Amino acid sequence: MLNSINLDDKSYEDLMAEALSKIPLYSDEWTNFNRSDPGVTILQNLSAFTLLQRGSINQVTDEVLRALLGLAGYRTQENRAATLLVKSPGGEPLPPQYQLRLGNLCFETEEETPLSGWEVEAMYASRGEAFQDITMLLETEAGTAAVFGAEPQAGNALYLILSGRPETERPLLLWAQVSGRIPRNPFPEAGGPSFARTRWQYYTAEGWADAQAQDETHTFLTSGKVSLLLNAGEPAVFEGAPVRGYALRCLLEECGYDQPPRLELLEANLFPVRQWETRAWTYPAAGGGQVEIRSPLAELGNLYVYCREVPGGPYRLYAPFTGVTQTGRLYLREDFPGGVRLTFHRARFGFGPCQEEDTVLVSCFDNEMIHHRDLGPVYGYEDQEIPLDLVENVLPDRFLLLMESPDGEGEAGFYPVRPGTEGEGGLRYRLDPTAGRLYIVHPGFGAGSRLYLANCCTTAGDGGNIRPGSVLTHPEPPFSSAAPRSFQGVSSGFGGRRYETAEQLRQRFAAGVRTPAAAVLPSDYEALVLRTPGLCLHKAHAAAFPEENLIRLTAKPYSSAPLPRLSPFYLEEIHKWLEPRRMLTTRVELVQPRYVPVDVWAALQVKSYYDNAAEAVEALLREALDYVNGPQPFGSRIRFSALYQQLMELPCVEAVIDFKLIPREWNGVTLDAPDLVLGPYSLCCPGEFHIQLQTFSQNQGGSR
Repeated sequence: MLNSINLDDKSYEDLMAEALSKIPLYSDEWTNFNRSDPGVTILQNLSAFTLLQRGSINQVTDEVLRALLGLAGYRTQENRAATLLVKSPGGEPLPPQYQLRLGNLCFETEEETPLSGWEVEAMYASRGEAFQDITMLLETEAGTAAVFGAEPQAGNALYLILSGRPETERPLLLWAQVSGRIPRNPFPEAGGPSFARTRWQYYTAEGWADAQAQDETHTFLTSGKVSLLLNAGEPAVFEGAPVRGYALRCLLEECGYDQPPRLELLEANLFPVRQWETRAWTYPAAGGGQVEIRSPLAELGNLYVYCREVPGGPYRLYAPFTGVTQTGRLYLREDFPGGVRLTFHRARFGFGPCQEEDTVLVSCFDNEMIHHRDLGPVYGYEDQEIPLDLVENVLPDRFLLLMESPDGEGEAGFYPVRPGTEGEGGLRYRLDPTAGRLYIVHPGFGAGSRLYLANCCTTAGDGGNIRPGSVLTHPEPPFSSAAPRSFQGVSSGFGGRRYETAEQLRQRFAAGVRTPAAAVLPSDYEALVLRTPGLCLHKAHAAAFPEENLIRLTAKPYSSAPLPRLSPFYLEEIHKWLEPRRMLTTRVELVQPRYVPVDVWAALQVKSYYDNAAEAVEALLREALDYVNGPQPFGSRIRFSALYQQLMELPCVEAVIDFKLIPREWNGVTLDAPDLVLGPYSLCCPGEFHIQLQTFSQNQGGSR
C-alpha cells in the first residue's frame, strides 16, 4: 500500500504485441499471426480479459483500503467537535443546546449551565510569607510569570483571590495557558512523568480544605484545564493575602521541575461549549404523566413524540390532542418560553407510556430539518445509498435513526438504530460523515421498513480550534425579546478533528511504519529518545558496540543552564521509555553529554570606519562555535576553513593574519588538520577569545 504496483499500465495493443512476440518461444509451427488465425482470435480475447482484470484489481476502493489498514491497527479518525472554555458573565442559567456563534461556527452548551458573575480579582505567587503579585496573568498578551517562582521549592504556592463566592454544587473550571518558550514532548493520555505534586485547596471557616482536582496541565507544564470540586465545607473569606476575598490556592508539595513552569494566562469561573450545531435531537424521558423539555430546539416546536407502552416493546408514534379525536395515542402539548411540556392521560385517551426510564422519545428539529426527517424506505439490498439533505460533516457519535417497521400485529413500531450497530431485525448501516450519506451494510429483516432522522449534529472539526480571546455572540431567541449576548472565549479551541480521508489514513500508516517503535539501529535509539514523553530534549546520539552487544547513548536537554546535563530524573525516564522497546539481549548505557570549550587565537586586520569590529567578530565566533544550542549533532567536525571564510566575509574584516582553534582539553577530540573532530558524545562551546585587531586605512595604504 505504500508503493503499490500499477497493474493497469499497458494498453490492449501493448498486451497483444507482447503476446505475439512470445509465440516463437513456445512453438515454431505457429507462423500465421494474422487476425484471421483462430489462435490470434483467442489471444485477442485473452488480452481483452486480462486488461479488464488488471484494471479491476488495480482499483482499490476507499472502503477496501480502510479495511486493509484496519487489519494493521489503523482506524479512521472520525469527526470530533472542538471544546472551548468561555468566561461566565453571570445571569440566568443557560439551557442545553444554547447557541453561541462566531462567524459561521456554532458552539453549543451540552447541558444546563448555571452562570455566576464572580471573577479572579488578584493572583499571587507565594513563598512563605512573601507574596509576589502576578495578577497580570488575567490579561492576554501581558507577559509571562513563574507561578511558583524562578526556583520552585516545596511549600511555594499559587493564590487566586476571588471577587465572589465560588460554587460548591458543580465543578469549577480553570484554564492555564503555558508559555511555549521551550518545546516539550507530549505527555501520554495516561501516566507519564511526574515532575511535581500539588494540592488544590480552598479557604473555609475551619481553614484550608482540600478540593477534588483533575489537572490536565501536568502541574502547569502544558496548557489545559483544571477542574475543582469544592465539597469539603463552605467557602469563607481569606484575610492572609494583600487583597481579602474568597481564595483558592495550589500548594506545591513535591518539586522536581526541569523547567520552572511559566504561564501566559490563567482564568477561572469558566464553562465549556462544544463546536457543533444540533439540527435534530431526540430527548429521552421517563414514562409518567408529564414530560418537560427545556432547550432552544424544543422551543421551536417542531417535534415528534414516541412512547414505549410495554417494557422492551417498540416505540409508538403519538399525536398532539386537537379535540377532533377523543381517544388514541395522544398527548397534550403546552409551549412555554424556553421549551415544551407534554402531558399523557392513559385513563382519558386509552394509551400512554409505561413507567420506566427512556420510555418517551421527543424528536425535535430546526426549521429546515423538520422537512427532511423522512429518509425513505429500506429496499433490501446491500450498499443502498441514502443521502442526508442539507447536512455534511456529521458527528457519528451524535447521530441516530428511527426505523419504522410493522410488528406482528401490523402496527407501526419505531426502533432506534445507531451507526455501526445492529438494529431491530438485523438492520445495520454505516455513515459517511463528510458527504452526509448512509449506506445500508445489511438490511436484515428491515427490508420494507422506513428510516427517520432522530439525532444529527454537524461540526467544522479542526476548524473549531479557534484562537483564545474570541468573542462569541448568542443570537436572539425566537420567543424572547432579550437582546443578543456576548461571551468571551478564554481558552483556545481544543480537540477538534476532521474525518480522515482514505488517503490521509494511508499517509498516517506510511508515517507510522517509518517511525521507529522498537530500537534496532543506533538511529532508532536516537529517534526514540527524542520522543520520550514529557521531557524537553534537544539532540541525542547513539553508538553501537556489537562485540559487547551494547548501545551507548547520550542526549542534551533543553535548559536555561549553559552546559545542561541529564538529571537523575531524566535518566530514569529515558531508561523506562527505552526498556520495553530495546532488543532483549541488547544493553543500553546512558552517558552524560560532554562539552568541549574551544579557545580562539586570532589576529585580524579590520577597516578603520567600523567602530564595533571587535563585537562583530566575537559574535560571529560565539555563534559558530555554539554547538550546544545550535543544530550541530554530537560528534561534529569543526571545520577550520569554514570559520576562516566566515571571518573573511565579515564587512569589517580586511584580512585574517593569524587564526587558531585550540580545544581546552583533548580528551574526546582528535585533530584532522586543520579541522577538529569531536568525540561521539561531545559538543563544542565557545571558550576564551584572544583577538588582536589591526586597523587598515585605505587612505594610508596599510595598517597602523
